Amino acid sequence: MHQVKTALEIGVFEGETSIKMVEALPVGGYYAGLDIKDYRKHNLEGNGVAVDFKLGESIALLKGFPANHFDFIFVDGDLS
Repeated sequence: MHQVKTALEIGVFEGETSIKMVEALPVGGYYAGLDIKDYRKHNLEGNGVAVDFKLGESIALLKGFPANHFDFIFVDGDLS
């Protein structure tokens, strides 16, 4: 994730991908994870990265972020 400072993950589930994304962000970076339920098996400590988990409907939660806020977005949610 070259030059990525902010990342959003839609569909966190157990948090395996979240760990890798946070590890790849630079100090001072920001990670947000959205999911409908909290299935996470890991608590992330950002190691200099701000980590934010939000629970609820992703469409509604996305409205809380400014436009063009994220450098990288990973969608891994249930699309049904």
